[in-house]
Amino acid sequence: MTSNATEAARADRDRLSAIEQLRSGAMRLADAPDLSKADVKLLSGIVAAIDKLERNFSGSIPPATSLPRPRGRNGGAKERLSEADQKRLLSMYGAGEKVSKVCQEFGVTRGTVYRYLHKHGVIAEAV
Repeated sequence: MTSNATEAARADRDRLSAIEQLRSGAMRLADAPDLSKADVKLLSGIVAAIDKLERNFSGSIPPATSLPRPRGRNGGAKERLSEADQKRLLSMYGAGEKVSKVCQEFGVTRGTVYRYLHKHGVIAEAV
């Protein structure tokens, strides 16, 4: 390698090092040592282009925290009957007990009884 080529390679390495320091915030452009006006302009353009690319890409790929929440029920009121009471309700209904009697026994509405029956697959559709 000739001395001119060696000098050019060293200058390129210095420029790349300066770009990395500028990007990491370790150095400000005004504090960059041994940079000519042309080098400063070149580095400014490169940093601006990289920042613009990052802005363009960051708008098209949303971060995981801004994903929409899943639709549907996310809570609501707690269930009126425990698992044991639900099993008892199912056995009473299966034994032929009237829905009004089941409602009285558990202190719930007809809609609640039918909802539990539907939930456990006893009936096709809740009323």
